[in-house]
This record gives sequence, structure tokens and C-alpha cells, in this order.
Amino acid sequence: MENSDSRSISELESEQQTSTEGVVSLTKNLEFDREIFTEFAVLLDKFTPIFVAIKDNEKLMDTPPVQKAVESIEKELSRAKDLIEGTCSRSSIKQIEVLTQELGRSLGLVLFASIDASTEVKQNIAALHQELMNVKFDISFTPSPSLSPSPCANHGPRPSKESGFVSEQVTFINEIEEEKISLSIDDVVLQLKYGNDEEFRLALLVLSDLIRDQVIDKKWINDEDIIPILFNRLGSGKPHNRLTIIQILRILALENAENKEKMTDAVCLSVLVKSLTRDAEEGREAVGLLSELSDISAVRRRIGRIQGSIVMLVTMLNGDDPTASRDAAKLLIALSSNTQNVLHMAEAGYFKPLVHCLKEGNIKASFHLIHVL
Repeated sequence: MENSDSRSISELESEQQTSTEGVVSLTKNLEFDREIFTEFAVLLDKFTPIFVAIKDNEKLMDTPPVQKAVESIEKELSRAKDLIEGTCSRSSIKQIEVLTQELGRSLGLVLFASIDASTEVKQNIAALHQELMNVKFDISFTPSPSLSPSPCANHGPRPSKESGFVSEQVTFINEIEEEKISLSIDDVVLQLKYGNDEEFRLALLVLSDLIRDQVIDKKWINDEDIIPILFNRLGSGKPHNRLTIIQILRILALENAENKEKMTDAVCLSVLVKSLTRDAEEGREAVGLLSELSDISAVRRRIGRIQGSIVMLVTMLNGDDPTASRDAAKLLIALSSNTQNVLHMAEAGYFKPLVHCLKEGNIKASFHLIHVL
């Protein structure tokens, strides 16, 4: 676990360094606005101390939301590297601006999940997050006659299939930010309870910001019944909303034991088990949350009683998603403290806990094995 996390951070640092070097190299050959790429390189350089701080904090790196956010940054850096290598038009520069803001959003997820980070680290992440989100590059075309034509110039500007999408995306992002600002805390609660899909989505985004910025505390979350509200909407929400709900619940579960306790009743656990059967990303988040809740004895007892839960966990254990498989394995180990759960695992084709029981001399498990044979 620790080795894989450290390796991921090291790869990310390497990718960031490669992207920075690529930007600097491109500034020597591009015909326009090399200042933009220099500015972009400076921004990328600011990631390095943040990655080092995250890597040095083992407790922080053991947090699944942080791992997910780091993976998101890695993907954006890879996209940025591919894009700048083919840059030859104003639309490409605009795409770099949008990518920079996407990096800011991914870094915001790190900030949102970095509850255990020091104040200094959180301040550094917040400062870079704000800088990335507010970046505006000058996309005016300024050719330099002293430079030789680039390969792109020889063939004319490449048409950008994404230029229209980028413009729409920027407009949409700006509209969302304006709507978020207009929502009061009371509005957030009302839209979480009664809002339509779009209103609920906006309220979730604002709730994430409020938790991340520590504007709301445990008392407010308890008084407003935020956790029951989220579970209620999880059962009937749209896929993208369900994913965000589970991510927020995971953050709340990590904050304190009282929040976790509110997620342990049979209804909540049944809703989470249902999420195991949905798309891969939602299932990954759901099994991660169930795994985090499994240190509570009532959770271990109740999960095993939910129809199909152990079959789904065994399926995820044997699946291709390493994160989901790891969390499923952890949860199955926790559930194996109950003999009946062990028998259900054997029925689902997962015999390791049963073999362990036999070695320990568990009579009930031995009779079951005889029955199976």
C-alpha cells in the first residue's frame, strides 16, 4: 500500500517535471507568446513542493480521496503535455488555459481531502489552487520574424475540434461559479433536500466548498441532518450526483467517529451496497466507504445480511480495478470475523477465509465444507 502510493507520487513528480521541461523547450521554437508557456512552466513548478509535502505525510497518502485527487492531477498533466507538444494556434492556447483550470480543480480535491495536512501545506495548496483557477492567458497572436517556422506553420493552422467545446466549457464553469456564490447556507440545505437534479448538483458543489474551507462544523452537519439527507438522495440520484455524494460521505466519515456512526444503519448500508452494482467509479467509491466503516462491529454484522453483498464484494475482489479490489479484500477480511459471512464467501467462490477457519478448528465451518464436498 505505502509503496504503491509513494511510487504514484514519484511518477507524478516525474511527469510534472517532464511537462515543465517540455513547455520550456517549446518556448524556444514557437512563433507566438512564449511568455504564456514560461508562465505555465512556472505554475507547474509550484506543484513540486506540494507533492513532496503530500508524499512525506503517510497518513494523508493513506486517504483514498487524496489518492484519487493525485491521480486526477496526473491525468491532467499528461493531457497538458500532449497538448503543448502540438500547440500551434490560439485555440490551443485557450485549451491550455482550460487545462490549467482543470489542474486547479483537481488540486482543489486535494485541498478538500487534506484534513490531516498541516496548516502551512493547506495554505500552500489553497494559494496555488486559487492561482490556477484564476489564470487568464493573453491569447493574442504575436509572430516573431527572427524564428524559423514551426512544423505547424508549414501546414497551416490545424483546425481544433475542441475549440467550440472549450468555449462552452469555460462559459459553463463561469456560470456555475456565479450560481455557487449566490447560494446561502440555508439555500444549500433546502436544495439538498428538495432541489431538482441541477439544483441538487449545485448544492453538492457548494457543500463540498463549505466543508473544504471549514466554513461549516460538526454541529451544523448534525443539526441540519446532512448525512441522512445525502443518503436519501443517494438512492434516487443521477449517476454523477451519486458519485459526488459518496465522495463527500467519505470525507465526512474520515472527520470523526460520530459522522461514521450515522452511516451504519441497515438502510444506509443497503444503499451503499446497491452502489456496488452500478458503474465502476461509483462502485469503487462505495466499496471504499464500506471498507472505512467496517471497523464498526455493527457494520460488519449488517453488511453480511444484505442480499448479494458478499457476492458483489467477491466479484470486485477478482476484478480489474486495483483500488476496488484492494478495498474489497480489506472489507472481506473484516467480514470474515463472522462465521456466517465466511460461509457466504465460500458459496461465492472465495475459500481463503473458510480455509483459515478450518485451520483454526472452527466446527461450523468444517460441517459446511463437508456439505459442499
